[in-house]
Amino acid sequence: MDSDYSCDYWLYDSAPSSDIYRWFRFLRVTISVVYIKKFQQLMSHPLAVLFDFDGVIAHTMPVMKQVLWRFFWEKNLDIDQEEYAREDWWTKSLEQVCDILKEKHAITLNVGELRASIWEGQKTLFTQGLESDPTLMPYLEYCKNKDIKIAIGSNSTCERIQWVLQLMKIEKYFSITIWSNNLTHHKPDPEVWIKCSEMLNVPITECLVIEDGLPGLTGANACGAHWIYYHWFCRPDKSCQEIAERSVGSFSELF
Repeated sequence: MDSDYSCDYWLYDSAPSSDIYRWFRFLRVTISVVYIKKFQQLMSHPLAVLFDFDGVIAHTMPVMKQVLWRFFWEKNLDIDQEEYAREDWWTKSLEQVCDILKEKHAITLNVGELRASIWEGQKTLFTQGLESDPTLMPYLEYCKNKDIKIAIGSNSTCERIQWVLQLMKIEKYFSITIWSNNLTHHKPDPEVWIKCSEMLNVPITECLVIEDGLPGLTGANACGAHWIYYHWFCRPDKSCQEIAERSVGSFSELF
């Protein structure tokens, strides 16, 4: 065989199996085209949209970061600012916070006590100003007009979700809301997304998850939903962009 005789030339022009190879390649391309069309259709018109709450519906994390740190400081808990920032305590459910305190610091803390202690501080700061994507309301209206079911699935507390939705005057759009109190396993476990789809009576494969964090995206991936990384409130995170099927900086990109 000549040294410049390429493998591609052999496959396409000389081999007895070249017809089989061409058919295999045609089938692969066809499947890819069908999948892309299905994906594009789902992105523009899913049967259900499942929203994360903190960092998607509203920019609540700065408030949570502040009130949780104040609670640690007032209780004289042995947690320095470096560890607090490294562990992203404020992005976790309160149940997860209590579990970490017990496991790493031998500190036993009641979830109810923690929830009650930080709640008044949250309300005060939310009332002073709460940032949201100005294209959220138009997107919710778009979903409503297209008969797309809408739910919230979050590690957040029921008090925070309900209070903020009322403050923003958008609670009417969400037929289902699942918060940390309803869950046995929290993100990155997919339980929250599976429960949303079951309660909406929509197959999980027809649901579009909108998330701003890696745990929620990981859960959506694990259960078979489609998922979008949303980053209106923060600088895009590379690890989230790599796992997401699509990355958007505004709801306006979805309709």
